Amino acid sequence: METLVINVKLSLLALVFFLSGCAGGDGISRSQCGSQQDCDRHITYWQNAIDAVAQANFPDEKFNAIVHYKDFKNAWVTAGRNINITALLLDTLNFNQMVAVAAHEIAHLKISSSNHLEVDQVGVDYLIKTGMHKKDFLTLLYWMQGYCMDNHDDSCSTYYTYLVRIEQIENSMSATDWRLALPDLENLLKMDADGGEDGGGE
Repeated sequence: METLVINVKLSLLALVFFLSGCAGGDGISRSQCGSQQDCDRHITYWQNAIDAVAQANFPDEKFNAIVHYKDFKNAWVTAGRNINITALLLDTLNFNQMVAVAAHEIAHLKISSSNHLEVDQVGVDYLIKTGMHKKDFLTLLYWMQGYCMDNHDDSCSTYYTYLVRIEQIENSMSATDWRLALPDLENLLKMDADGGEDGGGE
């Protein structure tokens, strides 16, 4: 078991990323989507992810879902408890991944910090209270790194910071956390290998 954990960690450290999230962006919620149905679906999907975090941690507080139709993948917060995300990122992630993103962004608002290491710790605490696990945040970080390897936009500008952030989460994980995480991480490695063989990627 220990050898398997080490092998997976070494393989994954060749990847490493995080959605630097939180860098700003501009855009509007509804005017640039393809149809009203798309607009409603995006807003509802993102609001549900945000509400999952809020209800488990701040049941008396309301956070607003804002979806931007821009040509990049990112999430960030703005004044007025607005939790912003681009439709490109929203369409790519599953619901658990979106809850992990929402937890991270709400942590930015609640502790008023731009230090991603601090925000990650608080965001993971929020995530756990929703009934999810550290592995859900960790697999999000590794998944997102693939985007940065293929797309060198502003949200992928601090590679060293991403390494440190993933290391922080891994170092805090118990044996139980690793048992939960290994299947997902191995699937990510398999998907990465399959994508490489196909010449694929986003």
